[in-house]
Amino acid sequence: MRVVATVNDHEADAKAGDVICVLHYQGEGYWEIWHYRKLVDMEGVLEKEPFPKTAWWVQIKTAFGVVGWALPPHFRQSGSLELTPIRTA
Repeated sequence: MRVVATVNDHEADAKAGDVICVLHYQGEGYWEIWHYRKLVDMEGVLEKEPFPKTAWWVQIKTAFGVVGWALPPHFRQSGSLELTPIRTA
């Protein structure tokens, strides 16, 4: 989502009035943005809707070495970083 920065941000090299690309919410009021070929977290970028829609994907690898991507609802967490497929049919 492209928005116009309303504040100066030294880390992002963004000045009020610059167009920045907001990628997703990081938490604690910070958003991950893309500006001048840099990925940085910026505070207070979006304070009212509309907010960008995000979806987290999981990269998976089969026992045969095939790599692909899936949306998390098809998996459940069974360990700290281990995901187990949920059989749907």
